[in-house]
Amino acid sequence: MNRQLVFSSLALLSLCFGTVRSGAGEPSDAPLIGTNVEALQSAMEQYQRDPQDEAVRQQLIELLPGWLPQEELETLEARLESVPHDLEVRQRLVGYYKPRVFDASARHGYNRHLLWMIRNTPEADVLGYPGSGIQPFLDPESYQAGKDAWLRHIQREPGNVKFLGHAARFLSPFQDRDLIIDYLKAAQSIDTDNPDWPYALGQLYLRGMMFGGTSNPAQALEQFRQAYDLAENDMRRSHFLGNLVEAAFEAKRHDDVRSYATTMLDTGASTQFGPRNVHHAHTVLGRVALAEDDVELAKYHLIEATRIPESSSAASREMMQLQGPDMRLASELLKRGEREVVLEYFDLCATFWQSDRLDDWTAVVKAGGMPDFRFNPVGYR
Repeated sequence: MNRQLVFSSLALLSLCFGTVRSGAGEPSDAPLIGTNVEALQSAMEQYQRDPQDEAVRQQLIELLPGWLPQEELETLEARLESVPHDLEVRQRLVGYYKPRVFDASARHGYNRHLLWMIRNTPEADVLGYPGSGIQPFLDPESYQAGKDAWLRHIQREPGNVKFLGHAARFLSPFQDRDLIIDYLKAAQSIDTDNPDWPYALGQLYLRGMMFGGTSNPAQALEQFRQAYDLAENDMRRSHFLGNLVEAAFEAKRHDDVRSYATTMLDTGASTQFGPRNVHHAHTVLGRVALAEDDVELAKYHLIEATRIPESSSAASREMMQLQGPDMRLASELLKRGEREVVLEYFDLCATFWQSDRLDDWTAVVKAGGMPDFRFNPVGYR
């Protein structure tokens, strides 16, 4: 299995982390419930190393949320034979199959139920959840069938904001990025007070290179500012700060980076995103310092990035365990020969992230090498 497929599979697995909002918004603030976080992370790391390991694949299936015993799964499937419009059952099955789509049988079940809902109940909230799509590289025919269904719905009701948002969720940014942008802009022009639309547009503009196009961080920054201004509560504003500081850094607007990062630090313990924001803020401030050739300040921020607030909730610490530390500043400092501070950083990261990778990276750095950080599970919303 090639690296792209491994990366895509891990992205699909991550869709199960928490509940979600409808519309085009970000994952909600809910943590994994009833999940052995360390065991899940360990299994995902092993899956990265060897995607053909059947024991690990089975372990992932059992650890992922929504687990159903085989007899209950069969009962739910049988019910739909006689009551096909039981949306609650169909949603439950979609929730079970979604994080398991690397398995051919689960992928078939997920695609079958999702396509049925797109065709018959396009207004269903579940179709607005993150990951409510079909990956064209896994099943191009089912992807095209879903896309065609959404095109028909929107042709019939071009002003239906829910249809526009759900279609944008379904479509692949690798294959239909421009169409997604068109749908999001149309929804934004109708539903002007909803932060979901500028948030989703900002993500596409910021991550353009990931989808085979070009990134436009200045446009992303503008959209994230709109989302932040429209946010209805502190939790969402805290969430959007990470996007603002990332876009400002990519746009090389260092004063904006410092402003947003300071706000992130000032609100560091007030929401579930607080610990993540503290880590992220110090990391990006350190990268700004390096860009301005202040190595000592960058080293200070690298260490401060590990100072997770004592008042952090268990849920926020679970999030840190799942996402892992940001290694970009550490990598940039290593390139400047600053090995000792990076080794200290690895030691301190162990206070919130338990992973054998820290030991592996430590050994590489002590030997004078550069660790491979490419599959580090850090995520930026």
